[in-house]
This record gives sequence, structure tokens and C-alpha cells, in this order.
Amino acid sequence: MQHLTIENILEQNAESSRRFIEEMSQFGDEKAAAAPPDGWSAAQIAEHVLLVETGILRICKRLLGDAATAAGRETLAPSAAFLNGLPMFASTKLEAPEMV
Repeated sequence: MQHLTIENILEQNAESSRRFIEEMSQFGDEKAAAAPPDGWSAAQIAEHVLLVETGILRICKRLLGDAATAAGRETLAPSAAFLNGLPMFASTKLEAPEMV
């Protein structure tokens, strides 16, 4: 997956969110709350995704604002190097630390 423009990145993000919502909407409350003995329920996964996405957005907004201020601008555009590196991050599996 290669994103060439911010518009394309936003479209891909919206599509991923749409598919996630579509999948989650198939669960009723009881089924969503059921968890395997050693895993998370669908409701717990959905809540985790919400919390992580909210946190990521807050961090990105702060970092972009700090970078724009440091550059003496109101807004910033991502560099070609950043955009070219996105596919690597999309295919990299990371493990969250225990405290998360």
C-alpha cells in the first residue's frame, strides 16, 4: 500500500474505519461482551481501538502544531520521505508494552 497524497491517506483511513464499524455492527451486546478465557471480547477490542486512535490523533495534532510553530508556519505538509516510508509502517507489527 502506497499513499501518494494526504487525501488518499484519509480515504484509506475512512475505508478502514467503515469496514471496522461494519464488522462490529454485526455483534449484539451479549455477543460483543463475550470473551474467550484468554482473550478480549469484541467490545473490549472496539474500546481499545477507540482509545488508541483518540490518543494517536491527539499526539499527531500536538506534534504537527509544535513542528509548524518551530518552522514559523501555521501548517505543515508531510515530506516525500515520510510518505514513501508509510508502506513500511503499514506492514510492521509492533507489540504494545504491558503498561498500555
